Amino acid sequence: MKNFNTSDFGSCPLDGESAFVSKEGNDILGRLLWIVGGDEGYGFRRAHLGFASDLRSRGIEIGFVIREQGTFADELEAAGYSVFFLSDRNKDRGIRGRGVSYLFGCIESVRDSLVHKKEIASAIRAFETDWVHVSINSGILKAGLAARSAQVPVFWHIHNTINSKLPFGLQSLAYRSICRVLSIKPLANSRHTADSLGGGNGFCGVLYPGTDEKWFSPSAPFEALDKESVGLPQDLPVFLVAARLVKAKAQHLVVEAFLELIEEGLEVALILAGGPLDSDYAKELQDKVDAAGVTHLVRFLGQVDDTRPYLRLADVVINSRLNAEPFGLSVIEAQFLERPVLAYALGGPSETVLDGETGWLIEEPTKDCFKRGVRRALEERDSWGAMGVRARERAVPLFSLGASSDNYLKRVDQARGSLA
Repeated sequence: MKNFNTSDFGSCPLDGESAFVSKEGNDILGRLLWIVGGDEGYGFRRAHLGFASDLRSRGIEIGFVIREQGTFADELEAAGYSVFFLSDRNKDRGIRGRGVSYLFGCIESVRDSLVHKKEIASAIRAFETDWVHVSINSGILKAGLAARSAQVPVFWHIHNTINSKLPFGLQSLAYRSICRVLSIKPLANSRHTADSLGGGNGFCGVLYPGTDEKWFSPSAPFEALDKESVGLPQDLPVFLVAARLVKAKAQHLVVEAFLELIEEGLEVALILAGGPLDSDYAKELQDKVDAAGVTHLVRFLGQVDDTRPYLRLADVVINSRLNAEPFGLSVIEAQFLERPVLAYALGGPSETVLDGETGWLIEEPTKDCFKRGVRRALEERDSWGAMGVRARERAVPLFSLGASSDNYLKRVDQARGSLA
């Protein structure tokens, strides 16, 4: 199984130290205006808040431009960040659909961008912004237009694969054209995501999302659970999927794989942490487990507020999806907690999981591939502890908040220097 060499692209190729190195005192070393949706899901909110907190600890003052009111907007205000709301913010929800529907969405987005660019330009001036950061794809045009007149650099952090929603590669071509015309600097969350944008070597950088290595640490103070606390025998090998219970996360393939493995006589258990449990999808999975008579071996926990106790309880963590995982924060969280990971190779896991060293990669998201992956993991059961330790040792220098901030601020130094 091929693994990308992260040292080739995971850090900024800029010699010397960043100007943003001091974490002492209250000196403001730079002012960042960050454009977000405001309605981001839990995973994105956690990642963004962690990144913002680390940057702020380094002397970066951060303000947020928010597209619509939502949980994330409330959290940002509660954390004391300056926030600027766009007008008609509940109307602009990004570009959705495919084909003609997506094309009309693009036209509407251009119209909104022409309106919002003035508001963002006003926020840039009011916040005395040094650079702009965009986390939503629909925000790059309005941010680029607003920042051009102020002559401040714009960074676009891409969190999802650029799918082919228009024929002939027009979607990625349009994004690349906007970046080139408005001098926007794209930073993808993985090499896979960068490749989906295209543009050749050097066009799109890679900025891995950072994870808090102190929070996701075996020595962190969190509740310690044993297998019996979730109704499982203490000596049984336990696999865990910690993700929203939706079809895109492919829990049905994992459940089907485990039902067959158990029927074939394998002694193994599966925990699914994540909700909702009242959806048709969840009920279908629960009915399958009930019909197989193995509810004592396949456990549905629903939503959990803190995944750390369950990541530590499990022996192996599974990252499952039907399509490519753009990055996979849950993979890093498991690795930080010294757990080997079994994952579908396409996307970020090919960069974060070393096959046979820190976990196992499967070629296709199918029931049979997951079965083979589980069997392979069980064959190496004696190595799980060492693999988990190795996973954390490798992951912290590459995927911690500190590593992400260092990489990012070096790129900011470079961009601001080129404008000087």
